[in-house]
Amino acid sequence: MEPSRVASLVSRVGEGLGYDVIQVKVDHTRNVRVWVDHPRGVTAEATRSLSKEICFALDEAGTDPGAYRFEVQSPGVDRLLARPQDFERFAGKKITLRLRKREDLPAKLNGVLQGWVEEQIVVQVGDEVLRLPLADVREARLVPELPFLSEGEQRAQRDARKGKQKKGGGSKSGRHKGGGHRKRKRKSGR
Repeated sequence: MEPSRVASLVSRVGEGLGYDVIQVKVDHTRNVRVWVDHPRGVTAEATRSLSKEICFALDEAGTDPGAYRFEVQSPGVDRLLARPQDFERFAGKKITLRLRKREDLPAKLNGVLQGWVEEQIVVQVGDEVLRLPLADVREARLVPELPFLSEGEQRAQRDARKGKQKKGGGSKSGRHKGGGHRKRKRKSGR
């Protein structure tokens, strides 16, 4: 079966089961990579289940599912943005754009996604708002925003660690005074 037909079948199966099929890639070695999302999240069990359903559908279409290797996964924290609805959904989030060669812009941009307007990605980079056609973008990804400590909390922790090092006089390597390794005594009579 042609890669485009495999990708189409995979998308139909995923969407039929309530998944948002973000992207399907079929390479020349018959690896099928599928990125899906779901309002309730994507679990390991869900990816296994979807993979089985895809195999059943390929079998019904007269194609040996064993000829393909499937990798079904969630989009992850650095989610790929590839469709207009992705750019609408994640407006206000930080993104990284890798651009096709343009003389007026660098190859990589970081900014805040403003949305999708008139068939263009709108992103704020510093004080400037750029409008880029999707054709100019090689890859767009969310920048992970994980619940880390605030900048002030990180600084307080660093200062506290520095204070402990000065007071305790410990070495940076973490070894005890006199460090080094002791040789074990061998039992005689081997």
